[in-house]
Amino acid sequence: MTEEKKGFKKTDIGLIPEDWEVVKVDSVISEISMGPFGSNIKVSNFVSKGIPVLTGKNVSSERLIDDFDRFVTPKKAKSLNKAVASQGDIVVTHRGTIGQISYIPDNSEFEEYVISQSQFRVRFKDHLVIPEWPVLYFLSERGSKKLLEGKGHTGVPAIAQATTTFRNLSIPLPTLAEQQTIASALSDMDELIRSIDGLIQKKQSIKKGTMQQLLTGKKRLPGFDGKWEMKQLGDVCQIISGGTPSTRNSEYWDGDIKWCTPTDITSNNGKYFSKTSRKITKQGLNNSSATLLPKGTLLLCSRATVGEVKIATIEISTNQGFKSLICSETVDNEFLYYLIRLEKQKFIDKAFGSTFLEISKKNTSEIEFDFPPIEEQKASAQILSDMDRELQTLRQKREKYVQIKQGMMQQLLTGRIRIYGMDG
Repeated sequence: MTEEKKGFKKTDIGLIPEDWEVVKVDSVISEISMGPFGSNIKVSNFVSKGIPVLTGKNVSSERLIDDFDRFVTPKKAKSLNKAVASQGDIVVTHRGTIGQISYIPDNSEFEEYVISQSQFRVRFKDHLVIPEWPVLYFLSERGSKKLLEGKGHTGVPAIAQATTTFRNLSIPLPTLAEQQTIASALSDMDELIRSIDGLIQKKQSIKKGTMQQLLTGKKRLPGFDGKWEMKQLGDVCQIISGGTPSTRNSEYWDGDIKWCTPTDITSNNGKYFSKTSRKITKQGLNNSSATLLPKGTLLLCSRATVGEVKIATIEISTNQGFKSLICSETVDNEFLYYLIRLEKQKFIDKAFGSTFLEISKKNTSEIEFDFPPIEEQKASAQILSDMDRELQTLRQKREKYVQIKQGMMQQLLTGRIRIYGMDG
């Protein structure tokens, strides 16, 4: 049972401050219209410039993303009439990736946009609602839940009777001034997140350039002048295939030995790897072609996602979707990790298969790389590892700010916290 807080009132959308209203969307909008029928806009209508046509990626954040591949002529856009959104409108995805909602700011790149057949556009009465407010509310935990209640449960995800359903939703409504203050506070946090995104992108670009320089010998580190040598992987690494114990024998599974699949690798971010979705027993290891690989092994995917690679930080086994590499003393595993990342295409080019690509042990062993002396390998890998750590720190910082913003939305959009001056 919800306890009523002082200064709050119970409503059909939960507790809100006493001085806020709850209104039906229908009472505060001036226009709402669906996107065009599929027959009204065809591939043949697209041109290289003109009025942009929205897709899901354009409404994947609160503010419309101005990044377009498709346009129609102004004449075609005019013929679509109400399917054209303008600055100040809100665009909602009602089919497919439902729940996407964005507003078109007054300083957007274009004045008009053609919405897709999976979207509808809404214009709120600007003397009552700023565009940011309903977008923020329907992206919050409480608002998103209400919006998705109209989702159908068969076929492609869709909101049934989309515009009618949206009209009948309720939203909290503080004063216009408080809406603007809350939106401004959250926008400031967005700017902070965007600035970190820009820094991450810059650092990634620098790292990519550094890899090109250090891993190809175009730039030598001070103090190193030894000769580079072209070597096949089979000459400098032990190449180990994996295996799968019989799934019919329960004694082979759920033991203490971690057992890796390509899916484990592709769902894991970063350079190092230690967590698998499944484990096998010692008996399962001994009765299959799986091998217990030492810490430091390069787990190289050889099937489907050919060329994806991680460094094992523990003893581990794999299924047959790998050609794992145990480096000899002449090769630094960290250096080879970055080299494989840079030259991934070499593995893809050597792969074959009609259903999915796979590279054989023989073809893996024949792939050649140019290696500097071991000490230069280690020094180069250290520089790239330091860059990775910087990037990881930035990503963690970004995630922290994203969580802070989500917490702010929870508090500000329900009135649990009032920004100074807005609560009288």
